Amino acid sequence: MNDSGVVHALHVTTTGDVLAGGSFDRAGSAIARNFSILDAPAVCACDSVDFNRNGVFPEDQDIVDFFFVFGGGVCSACADIDFNNNNVLPETQDVIDFLHVFAGGNCP
Repeated sequence: MNDSGVVHALHVTTTGDVLAGGSFDRAGSAIARNFSILDAPAVCACDSVDFNRNGVFPEDQDIVDFFFVFGGGVCSACADIDFNNNNVLPETQDVIDFLHVFAGGNCP
């Protein structure tokens, strides 16, 4: 919303969208006469960088185990290879996100 009105009610749907109702005429740059649906925000859903779940992280062995599983290997103690939990696996984005978080970055 912007400063052209007031939001009187909010509701979050089961899909995470936010419904807003009130006395306003715009939602951001869009025309929205007293009602707007805001898309669900992106959720950070990355797994832990302790990929091998040994309680030591970050450590080089987590990277070794991640690539071993990514390449088709089996590690019964390891997390699943869908690091970013987007239900697409295996994919290059899992590798990028894992290394990004491992290096101290935030989950995209």
